[in-house]
Amino acid sequence: MIRTWHAIWAICLMAVVTHSSLAQMYPFFVQPMSVDDVRVIAEELELSRQQRLAILNSYADYNQSFEELQEGQVKDFMDRAMEMGLQFQWWGGQVTIPPREEITDLVNEALGTIRAFADVDDAFFDNLTPLLNEAQLIRIEQERLRRALGRLS
Repeated sequence: MIRTWHAIWAICLMAVVTHSSLAQMYPFFVQPMSVDDVRVIAEELELSRQQRLAILNSYADYNQSFEELQEGQVKDFMDRAMEMGLQFQWWGGQVTIPPREEITDLVNEALGTIRAFADVDDAFFDNLTPLLNEAQLIRIEQERLRRALGRLS
């Protein structure tokens, strides 16, 4: 019961806080890699000038995919979470909460959205692999893992 309350509270808090600070574009979810992040990757891989140009094109596609994810799946999730948060009735000494199935569905939707961020990141790294030599391929996997760990923090 306590875990359910924690999940409900976290979802409602995410919905309310996020709606009030859209300038940060869904701060409770993964943020896209920055130009500086990509620059560091290029330096770590010791990319040639031609490879750096190619990575910039991939980065533009990455940003487009990230924006589509935020404007689609993430926005839909946040709207649904906000709707659920508004269903709570805190006044009068009683708390009315949505059915457990709705809460479970919302949590599963959140997890799916988080996995979608990983898919966007993985597509970026996958697009780079044909451009790289053997030594760079090893390093790109290290960068991919670093980004995956960054998504978790």
